[in-house]
Amino acid sequence: MTEPEKDKSPRITELAAVVSAMVSILIAGTSLLSNSGNLPSWWFDFSLILLIALTFFMPSMLLARPIRERIRETRLERRLNAVSRRHTSELKDLVIKSRNFNSLIRNLLDNLRRQYQSDIKSQLSSHTLESYNESEIQNTIFNVEKEIDESDNTYRDLYLLMKRFESVLDTYKKNLKVIEVFAHEIMTATEKPIARGLEADFESFREKYNDFLKDVTDFCHKINQETGRWDFPEHSFEYLKKW
Repeated sequence: MTEPEKDKSPRITELAAVVSAMVSILIAGTSLLSNSGNLPSWWFDFSLILLIALTFFMPSMLLARPIRERIRETRLERRLNAVSRRHTSELKDLVIKSRNFNSLIRNLLDNLRRQYQSDIKSQLSSHTLESYNESEIQNTIFNVEKEIDESDNTYRDLYLLMKRFESVLDTYKKNLKVIEVFAHEIMTATEKPIARGLEADFESFREKYNDFLKDVTDFCHKINQETGRWDFPEHSFEYLKKW
């Protein structure tokens, strides 16, 4: 879904309808007054009362729908913001928890590269294993934490913060895919399983990371359930598989 938005300005078509109605009434009133001498007094009085009534009735009739919509939008905004206030701290906890996986992924990449340095035939493969930017990801996580602390706890803020956090998880996902592909290529090239120590390290990481992804998925599901919307990506996270 796109970012939740609310148009606070009056709709142009609604304003045009009101202006058009008022202009029509003004023209009719002017015509009535200019021909008042040629009309029976009872018809003039009746027409004047009708025009005055229309002057007050038409704008309220034309604006009734946008006013109802604005009231509905305001109530929705309050409800969504209440959900955000209840759960913003949970997002911060998840962001803080994600820090640990940054260095763990770096270690997995480094250990694979060192263990199989002699088996890496491609400079591209070697560069891919070395190109993980741990400090950049750490800075992104730090900035997301800071933005959470500075946010107004609105639903819009929570949505945008989740998008920022999702970009961190996407980076993790891409690099974990690199690890998976490289491990399978090494096993194919050497016709042996991955070294037991490395496999044990990955299994320990995999269990922790999958538990973490479940917490993120549960968080997104909870927000979607309470809001009745699908703004949060509860079906976007892939659990790690065994090598």
